[in-house]
Amino acid sequence: MPSVHPTVRAAHARVGGLVKNHADATEIDAARRDLKAIKAEEYIREVVDQAPPLTAEQVERLRALLGAAR
Repeated sequence: MPSVHPTVRAAHARVGGLVKNHADATEIDAARRDLKAIKAEEYIREVVDQAPPLTAEQVERLRALLGAAR
């Protein structure tokens, strides 16, 4: 099911508009990267909001995963 979050919808529309108007591939790639990041953020926020408090060890493992993405 598509996201109803306004930020995700806006990012998705931006990608669609760039593709439709034959924008530069670099700009389209950047917009797609931004869309993926926004969707990941929305998902992570949803999981964190529903989860019980994490232990310090769990937080550190998640931090390491996010740090590896740099």
